Amino acid sequence: MKKSDLDKWIAQYKKSWEQLDTELFLTLFSDDASYQSSPFQMPARGSELRQMWDGLKTRQSGNHIELEVWRLEGDTAIVHWKGSSTIKDMGPRDGDGVFILRFAKGGRCRHLHEWQHWHPAAAPPTKGFSENP
Repeated sequence: MKKSDLDKWIAQYKKSWEQLDTELFLTLFSDDASYQSSPFQMPARGSELRQMWDGLKTRQSGNHIELEVWRLEGDTAIVHWKGSSTIKDMGPRDGDGVFILRFAKGGRCRHLHEWQHWHPAAAPPTKGFSENP
């Protein structure tokens, strides 16, 4: 994958999450793709991606995300993101995370593995190690 192709993919991912546009989101992934949003969750696969993204519409609003490529090598990219969102019944939150992306020929993502952390938007930063996420 070329950097320019990755930049286009990232711009479309950003738009799909900020607008919660399922149809755009699905164009970014191969038909047999897997999307693992946490190491502690089973990945959504193939047709489950639609249900996953549509589910966000019922829980999220006001999404904003910035993404930065940390590494691109062959068909694999590491992308850092920072975002904000409002969760129904919880309020605004800020997040930080990393994607490991693996792409199929043609530029569609075939595997996304994510590590993410969210906290209330008004919460001050903590110092040191915390056992309570």
